[in-house]
Amino acid sequence: MQGLSFNQDQIAGKITAALKSERITQYLIEQGTTFREAYQQAGGLVKYAAELGVALDRLSAAEIDVQLPGAGTELQQVLAVGWQVQATGVIGGSSVASVEAQVNELRNWLGGRGY
Repeated sequence: MQGLSFNQDQIAGKITAALKSERITQYLIEQGTTFREAYQQAGGLVKYAAELGVALDRLSAAEIDVQLPGAGTELQQVLAVGWQVQATGVIGGSSVASVEAQVNELRNWLGGRGY
């Protein structure tokens, strides 16, 4: 979409630890972990990061692996800002595909009214 850009710094500032932990839980479920286990593991990682005094998305792969062995590198990608935005590809969500669909719907609506 021409002319549309995202302020990555502003987006990053709005993504809270709660949203990041939800994304970790979602990732673990996608990997086959049960919801209960994923929820507990994500909470454990949040607690571990807090104990280290480090934001979740600033944990190294090695630090993540302490809590979730073998998941460090992939979880770093999952916690990246772009993944957070793209992961919300639901109707009305913030992924590029969702925003494009919403803009197109608005254009059609406006076009039908003579704008």
